[in-house]
Amino acid sequence: MKLKGTLTLIFLLLSSAPFCFGQSFSIGLKGGVRATNDLEQTWVAATKSSWYVIGPMVEFGLPSGFALEFDVLFSRQGYESAYGTALYDTTTRERANSWEVPILLRYRSRMQRVRPFIEAGYSVRLIHDSAEVEGAYSDGSGGYTSSLDHTKTDYTSQGFVAGGGVQFGVGRLQFAPEARYTHWNNRPVSQAYPDGPVFQSTQDQLQILVGVVFKLARKSH
Repeated sequence: MKLKGTLTLIFLLLSSAPFCFGQSFSIGLKGGVRATNDLEQTWVAATKSSWYVIGPMVEFGLPSGFALEFDVLFSRQGYESAYGTALYDTTTRERANSWEVPILLRYRSRMQRVRPFIEAGYSVRLIHDSAEVEGAYSDGSGGYTSSLDHTKTDYTSQGFVAGGGVQFGVGRLQFAPEARYTHWNNRPVSQAYPDGPVFQSTQDQLQILVGVVFKLARKSH
């Protein structure tokens, strides 16, 4: 609850900022799908992550076609891995809630109906992870000892974001499909079996997103 409360506070502060500066202000919903796998070496670990990404967004305009956008995007991540030898057998199941908070500088062309745009910025990813590890290990005398462990961990990542798309619509209601690439600075999942394979998170992420945006305020002249 503390993490969710912090994200809610960040979003409310960001959404109120445009009014303080008198800029044009839009609020909306952004959703889409992941276009890349979140794990490498998927032959040993099967992803259980959700295919969707969704969350609120705010945007306020700047001069000369520029704008700032802030999102809070939620997704479910996870994997299941099983590996064994003559000495041990291990199964790992992981589930996590992930929140991405990108801050983007966007430039839109001044075309009237369909406005292409490019964007770049910085993102923070907060992951609350719950993992279960079940194993059976040789005791050296022909028998096996079973174990079951539960762990909960919070991870933080930072990333560079770049993307582009088009914006179109009627009046204050606008639609903005885009492709967005993020390179993360770390790998929250990284596991190496003692005498076997390695699997880990990918650091390169591609998402296909659509924003539904409603303009609420316009700078007065």
